[in-house]
Amino acid sequence: MLNLFKKEKITDCKTKKQGILINSFYKNDKLFCTLKVDNKKKIFVVNFYPYFYLATQSELSKDNQEQIKDCLSLKQFEKIEKNNLRFCYKCVFNSVSELVSVRQKLLGSEINLNINYKIYEFDIPFIYRFFLDNDLSNFRLVEFYLNENNEIDSIIDLGKTDLQKLNTGCFDIEVLVSKNLAFPTPGKDKIISISYMDQYLNKNVFFLLEKSLDIKEKEKYSLEKTKVQFYENELDLINGFLDFVEKEDPDIIYTYNGVFDFDYLQKAYISHTKK
Repeated sequence: MLNLFKKEKITDCKTKKQGILINSFYKNDKLFCTLKVDNKKKIFVVNFYPYFYLATQSELSKDNQEQIKDCLSLKQFEKIEKNNLRFCYKCVFNSVSELVSVRQKLLGSEINLNINYKIYEFDIPFIYRFFLDNDLSNFRLVEFYLNENNEIDSIIDLGKTDLQKLNTGCFDIEVLVSKNLAFPTPGKDKIISISYMDQYLNKNVFFLLEKSLDIKEKEKYSLEKTKVQFYENELDLINGFLDFVEKEDPDIIYTYNGVFDFDYLQKAYISHTKK
């Protein structure tokens, strides 16, 4: 997926902070949060790991718990209190891939734990799990605390939203369809223009212009609060737009038809770069 957001270096800060939670993502077996702190987007590693629950018919001895922890290669295995489950244990994994592998083996009876058990909440996507456990929502003010490894140890939603502190933008693409008016195909039917407007109503338009036309002559024309840029091929147009968005560094991007626009833009870019 094309990344339209510029990522900064992970922040080395050891004090309590407040910021606006922009998003979370999972990469290289680590969970990250992007937060806007002091009007700058910063990325922090989060000390949060994937898990599911294992319920048994009787309480496990400490030896049993250690055996299961070793058998499943768990980061942590502990008894917890959970509604409607008398004996419940939290199975914490080092990575999502390890959780998925163990889950499949347990459901397929490929691992014998020598106990009667049932697993719960094993199919919740990891990012959703993080948001649910911490009662979080995007674009809300949060307070977070960092441990000695500069990872977020805890994060609290303060229940406030101030979109005025966020940089926003809206874009729309136009595609030249074929003569038979069939639904356009990325890589075949070219993107001929991309329009972008920020929260201050500043507009930037990126146009695909035929080589036979005089670009310098076209660039003489201007509109109020509108900058127009011309390109001779689709790839240059897309790269020009992506470079612009990276420089603008918006916190939220709106579209008129996002399901189409994001997907078409990505596939059109890939059609050129994979040649």
